[in-house]
Amino acid sequence: MVASYQSAITTRTWVIDSGASHNYGNNLRDFQKNSVKETNMVIKLEDNHQVQAKKKGIVRLGRVDIEAFFVPEFRISLLSVGQLDSHGYTTTFRSGICSIADTKGQKVLGANLEDGLYMLSTDGSAHISEIRMLPTAPHSHMVNMWHRRLAHLNHQDMRLLLESSGERITNIDIKPVTDPMDIESMTDPDDGPVTELMDEQVMNPVNKPDKPHWETPTLCSTCVQVKQQQQVLHTKVLRSSTPFALVHSDLCGPMKHSIGGAQYYIIYIDDCTRYTEVYFLITKTVEEISAKFQHYQAWVETQGFHIKRFRSDNGSGEYNNSIFLGLLGEKGITFEPSPPYTQHKNGTAERMIRTLNAKARSMMLDANVPIIFWPEAIRTACYLYGRSPTSSLTDNRSPYEALYGTTPKIGHLRRFRCRAYKHIPQVQRMEKKFGNRSSMCMMLGYVHNTTKIWRIWDFKSERTGRAVECSSVVFDEEENAHTEEQTEAIEFPDTTEEAQTDRVQDKIHEMDDTHGSRENTSKQQISVFFRHAVKSLYERLGDIYLPKSANAGQMTAEFSECWAVCRIQRICWADTC
Repeated sequence: MVASYQSAITTRTWVIDSGASHNYGNNLRDFQKNSVKETNMVIKLEDNHQVQAKKKGIVRLGRVDIEAFFVPEFRISLLSVGQLDSHGYTTTFRSGICSIADTKGQKVLGANLEDGLYMLSTDGSAHISEIRMLPTAPHSHMVNMWHRRLAHLNHQDMRLLLESSGERITNIDIKPVTDPMDIESMTDPDDGPVTELMDEQVMNPVNKPDKPHWETPTLCSTCVQVKQQQQVLHTKVLRSSTPFALVHSDLCGPMKHSIGGAQYYIIYIDDCTRYTEVYFLITKTVEEISAKFQHYQAWVETQGFHIKRFRSDNGSGEYNNSIFLGLLGEKGITFEPSPPYTQHKNGTAERMIRTLNAKARSMMLDANVPIIFWPEAIRTACYLYGRSPTSSLTDNRSPYEALYGTTPKIGHLRRFRCRAYKHIPQVQRMEKKFGNRSSMCMMLGYVHNTTKIWRIWDFKSERTGRAVECSSVVFDEEENAHTEEQTEAIEFPDTTEEAQTDRVQDKIHEMDDTHGSRENTSKQQISVFFRHAVKSLYERLGDIYLPKSANAGQMTAEFSECWAVCRIQRICWADTC
């Protein structure tokens, strides 16, 4: 048996050769009968001897079909690495094992290093000692046991760990593939004793597998419960072709109280043109948000468009509530909220907030502006974004150009916080003839779509200063508007909720003294009072606009503003609210 075994090595063994230009076989029985053709090829050897190949054909090695020349003078057959590479196979030599993989990276052949040569066989008759014990596929229950022993390590890393440690791999399950005493009983009618071990699960015994085949692991419920992550599904959506047919919205905050008490801002983005409008909020109550949306909706309608779809997150306090849904329903607007806790589904608005915050942060850092001016920086950032090219639009157009059809003018743009000298009208000068004709202010931003009006901060207006809109301005962009000492000298009002409530209540008592008790106060007086009170508290502070008709369903537009302000201030003193 040993003699026949050694004979098989010399006649049916293929050696992987990186120097051979072609594949050469020495046993005609390795060739497929129908593929053999006559040829005449002279092969020159290193010792200047020549041999002739008169036939060529197809040889199957495992799952690989190769074209080879029949050279009976060769004692062994040669498998050319160059020929394998030209057919897309990858040959890797490592740690005494040669692995051949197909274009998908799956191993199709393997050979062991024997006496300096990488040898494989077509019939699997080589090296009984190495085929006696082969690792089989680890049982699934043992794989799961090691998975639990290793603190639920992922199966890929667990496989690498176990395969790199012989001690651990033996603890799984290794059993003999076949008994060596049964080799003689496995015969081939033509070749004599062979071992039929070409099953894909076990592989060729000469191709000693460097990795055992693993069963597919079962689902681990523990891993699912502790490791499951949110799946972000990126799907390409069609852009709206009509301006304002689809509007995206989101709210950002809370931030530090601004000069006027704002802590939040809300944005509305047109999906078609990416044109964005921003509004500032003291709180994020549904009444205040609904009022801002009505502002935006009225502006859209003045542009000749109508909102058809509204997309936002699923916040019940801001959007997904009866009051706001009532506003959408009255206009036939479809509400498209993202699922809970999936902010990426509202990605357009989320990215816009990130963009505006980055622009505002850069302007404030560059100009060293106090944080309380953040609403002015956000407003200016939104204005500049609308006039800047964006890759979201065709040909890198700006949102302004996409909406209005004209290229935006930028000649009026000035540096944030630079010095702005505002002209003082003659009637406001303390000295008619010899007094100053201008007052140094701070550049804050711009006004709507105008190019001749700027928004500036007047330090000398009233006691604490205020934001004003002015057209007669001379700018000095090389200098900042004020020093740190001047900044610290600015007196900012107490913007806490308690302080705001106290100021409103003081106005209420003032009205009681003027108009009598609340029971005797007419609805007209109440409405006039609130407009006066709110303006005196907020309008001069620059970044808060009065909410318009907050639709409460049952109230008239005349008193809805009063109702919204009362809810914002957490007080209600009139039956009309």
